[in-house]
Amino acid sequence: AELADLAEPTRGATGVAGLWDGWSGAALVHVRAYDVTADATWLERADRALRRDLDQCVDAAGGALHVADPDQPGTLPYVGRGSAGIALAAQALAARAPWMSSTEALPALLAACRAEFVAHAGFGQGAAGLLYALLPASSATPPSGAGGTEAVREAIARHVSALDRHVVPLGDGTGVAGHQLLRLSLDLETGNAGVLLALQSARTGDPGLPLPRLRCPTAALTP
Repeated sequence: AELADLAEPTRGATGVAGLWDGWSGAALVHVRAYDVTADATWLERADRALRRDLDQCVDAAGGALHVADPDQPGTLPYVGRGSAGIALAAQALAARAPWMSSTEALPALLAACRAEFVAHAGFGQGAAGLLYALLPASSATPPSGAGGTEAVREAIARHVSALDRHVVPLGDGTGVAGHQLLRLSLDLETGNAGVLLALQSARTGDPGLPLPRLRCPTAALTP
């Protein structure tokens, strides 16, 4: 609880949103604090943290919600900085308190994760992270039709297939083209480790990271 207090979102805003660099990481800490203490105040803090990140978002094509890039013109759908990171935290909150206002953005956040083309493979800044963020929504029940779980599953299959184009032979194994495609990368953020994490999670249903339980309500899949 003392560590979670350090991530209290009333301490000021950032111009960056996402799981690594924004308030969504703090929101996950607050959700985990609720799991440990059963104190609903933590869920309220998680909601405030997520709303702080949502304030950095802009509408995009197809009903998606993207994070505005604070460094250059453009938007970000990714985990580290972007919509997918917010979606992961929002799904964790929705599993416990689906009435919180920040969870209303889930359809638009998940739409961002269904991007048709992603230039990079990595978990933090690429297709592997988008794939990972969609996994809780792929098992939402009851089935919600073409605009819900079916669309999510199609996007997951597309991301899995697209990861092949980032694979490069490396010795007896394979490497992954890293950020900006300038070098091979083996790390979680931009390379092999992140791609393997997402693919293994898609195959087994095990998130592979010490995250709070994630579940996407079916109602969140349709705007």
